Amino acid sequence: MQIKTGSLEERILRILFKKYPVTVDEIQEEIGVNEDTLERALKALQTKGAIMLDVLPDETFVRLINPNLHFIGRSHVQRKALKRKTGKRKPEQKVNEMMYG
Repeated sequence: MQIKTGSLEERILRILFKKYPVTVDEIQEEIGVNEDTLERALKALQTKGAIMLDVLPDETFVRLINPNLHFIGRSHVQRKALKRKTGKRKPEQKVNEMMYG
């Protein structure tokens, strides 16, 4: 299963790799997103078969079912290195000479 690097889904899965099992409230506190946005991302991961939501009377646990995940795209460090390597673009200098003379 492929997950885009830098997405909310990746951030949720990274939390699950570090701490397991975890509640929805703990994920929301750590990521700092709206409850509706988090629910949408969790349902998307559940339909992909990566996680399972265990709803209990007092809280909801998120469990990782499929640990075989592939993160695609460039990481933040790779983008930073690429930006450093290419640098800022220099504006073209205008020449006040005639092109054909």
